[in-house]
Amino acid sequence: MATIGLAYVTTQVGVEPSVELGEVFWAAAAAFAAVSTIGAAGQVWRIERSPRPVQLPVAPALPAPLSAARAPITRLAARESALGDLLTVLSTPAGDTWQEASAAAAALRRLGDQMVVLESARAGVPAEAVPGLDAALSALRTRLEEGVSAYDRVVQAATDAVAAAADGHRDEAGAVLRLEEAADSLSGLARGLREVPVLPR
Repeated sequence: MATIGLAYVTTQVGVEPSVELGEVFWAAAAAFAAVSTIGAAGQVWRIERSPRPVQLPVAPALPAPLSAARAPITRLAARESALGDLLTVLSTPAGDTWQEASAAAAALRRLGDQMVVLESARAGVPAEAVPGLDAALSALRTRLEEGVSAYDRVVQAATDAVAAAADGHRDEAGAVLRLEEAADSLSGLARGLREVPVLPR
């Protein structure tokens, strides 16, 4: 649209039969816009046809609205979608980061499932068992919030890496390294949840 508009302006500015300075200026602007458009179109064409480094899973059902797990799991789903989009435009670290993040998301969803089960059981347990059940729910909620916050840090690091890749003056290698470190930290947290679960299996 910019190219067409500038081309139209070029044809309208001149009042003399000969070429005027204004015509040259607007013609140059139209040519620059046309080159930029062609370059952007080529980049979009390459992105659309390049293999996607990550495949978003089908989003599982969220916990019930009244569940304490609903908010953190909803946040996790949003972050997972954002991370998948960001990693699409990265190359080298995308696959490994996505695998680690996916494993962590699965572990965090298991925490949410445990919370839902305990919440369902709470109404039928004896009164003397309620404090222990509430303590277990609180522990699960704390671990879940910690895990989602760690996932947040991976998304932030991926955002920085994408921005650095788009700006040649920024430290792209450093941004990618920070992404890998954030993913490793998230992976370690998820491994801890699998090896030492909050609740017995």
